[in-house]
Amino acid sequence: MRERRSKWSRWAAVVAVLFVTGVNQPAQAQILSQLPGYLASDQYVKELDGMFQEWNVKRLELPPKSKLKDRFEDRLKKILSAKKYTYQDAKWADAMREKFAALPQKLEPEKPLSDSAQAVLVLVFSKELAAFRNQVALGKVRGELELPLFMVFGKAQSEATKAKEANISVGRIIGSLFWWWTSVWPFCD
Repeated sequence: MRERRSKWSRWAAVVAVLFVTGVNQPAQAQILSQLPGYLASDQYVKELDGMFQEWNVKRLELPPKSKLKDRFEDRLKKILSAKKYTYQDAKWADAMREKFAALPQKLEPEKPLSDSAQAVLVLVFSKELAAFRNQVALGKVRGELELPLFMVFGKAQSEATKAKEANISVGRIIGSLFWWWTSVWPFCD
């Protein structure tokens, strides 16, 4: 299993770099077809993919920011108490709070996620999948993903809207992940 995760981590890095650097669509499709089959059949990944599909047909209803605020604060407290990285201090937490405050009160799906944006989110999710499985029961996956998806989609959609783009591209998703960085577990830890 350790070797599988190691190989998967290398795949994730290669695929993310290729998408960010703008590899052409046929090459992206070929790369995606080579991803490990166990991801396609994983129930946790299927739940995440279902949320993507609901977003793309404008049916995903994420809770309003006011209902996610306590979860966000709990996440920050957990991060600060574990302090995995030296930058995770009170100043960093305040910056994250400011970013969260800037998100809309209600996030409505307006722009669909591109296929490559979805693929990158699955890749970064899969990196933390074992830990996520240990902490979250299958029946609670959607509830646990509401906060990080609200944050990631909120920033990415805002940037895509400002740029008058038709969808949320892989670049917008990666930009959003960098914006939030380690505050959006299980996508970044």
